[in-house]
Amino acid sequence: MLGVQGGTGRFAGSLPSKLCARRHTTMAMSFRRILLVLVAFLFAAVLLSPLWASRLAVTRPLYNIGAYKTRRWWWDHVATPASIGRGSLAGWVTDTEGEPVAGALVLVATPRGQTFYAYSDETGYYSINGIPRGVYRPIAAAWGYELPSQSRPPQVGAPMALGAEPGRFDAVLTPHLSPPLPETVDLQVGPPLTVTSDFALVSQATRRAITFTHEGLAINSDFLYTPRPAGGPWPLLVIAYPSIATNWEKATVPFAASGYTVLAIGPDPDRALDLDGHARDMQLIIGLTQRGRLGPFPAAPDFVLVTGSFGSLYGYRALPDLQHLLAIVNIGGVSDAFLGVQALYSETLQIPPPYDLAIASMGSPDRDPAFFLAYSPAFWARHHPPTYIMHTYEDEVIPYNQAQRLAAALAEAGIPHQLYLYHSDTHYLDPRTPTEQALDVFSRVLAFVDEQYRP
Repeated sequence: MLGVQGGTGRFAGSLPSKLCARRHTTMAMSFRRILLVLVAFLFAAVLLSPLWASRLAVTRPLYNIGAYKTRRWWWDHVATPASIGRGSLAGWVTDTEGEPVAGALVLVATPRGQTFYAYSDETGYYSINGIPRGVYRPIAAAWGYELPSQSRPPQVGAPMALGAEPGRFDAVLTPHLSPPLPETVDLQVGPPLTVTSDFALVSQATRRAITFTHEGLAINSDFLYTPRPAGGPWPLLVIAYPSIATNWEKATVPFAASGYTVLAIGPDPDRALDLDGHARDMQLIIGLTQRGRLGPFPAAPDFVLVTGSFGSLYGYRALPDLQHLLAIVNIGGVSDAFLGVQALYSETLQIPPPYDLAIASMGSPDRDPAFFLAYSPAFWARHHPPTYIMHTYEDEVIPYNQAQRLAAALAEAGIPHQLYLYHSDTHYLDPRTPTEQALDVFSRVLAFVDEQYRP
């Protein structure tokens, strides 16, 4: 009895313990499963983060900066990219009717921004040799045709490995049609106001504010300046500034006082960084001015364009749609966006912070060559008018090799041009600080503009 009782007592006492232990075991297993699921989810999120981060507009710049820093650290501390062997790329460029496109640019770029390219011949054929072995996205474009974009696959090829076997890339380009000038833009020209400047010389001009509606936006960052006293008409000078035009009024007034109708264009804040939108606004307001919609001030539709800095990014984008352009003055402008990436890895021409991260945020040229080609007017130098290029050696925002690149491209194309490199602590012509260098630049620009209108 005692033995049975003892056994019964032990069984009765151990049942709650076993049930409790089993419950704890089940809970522990469930917790481990949940933990494993969370770990797997986080691991997948880390692995897939380049996919979603590179596609979302908000996170893409941060992803690009992270990729640049990782790549730079690896190349600096572990191993530099080694290219074993060379590859080639060839093919044909045609239009939508199947006709060959002569003079089309076909290009591939490395992550460091080094470009390899060729222009198609009269049959539309091109061939690029000596390309370092690697994976590239080829791109094709031509003057007078729509610029490449991610939404037009025939112009931007899929990633392809180039190396031992010759690569083949054929492109079909769509002709570009300049947008028609809208008849109704709610154009308003403000009353004349007298403004004064002490930059270069004490002078006065008449200023009129311009507002118009374009693509649902009220554009109010442009102004028209004319000489005083009233008279005219006068030759047309267009200045595409890097910010709202009144910020540069001290430089604009002496140009107008020298006998010019000056259309001062600034990027509208509502457009933010929509450079294509700024270019369309620019093309529209120039067209309205040439047609006399702003008043009988221009003597003719012919004009000279002065641009530079941020203004060059949207100014050159508008170039294919501008009519009656006589010449360009480029002050501290961008001519080859691929060079900006090269400067990130250069030991002799380095871009200081924070400008280096601004360039890194744009992405990698081997993956998105269309973006960089869009801001590389040097590749279309053969279609440019006579150009005066100015740049400072000390420019940390846009290095002076941008000016040298454009000058070399214009020389190769046989386009008349001048290159003036000078020493200054400023990135762009700053009328607030009338230094000797700034006054010299103004005098040179005015002399060049005068020369274009001489009979």
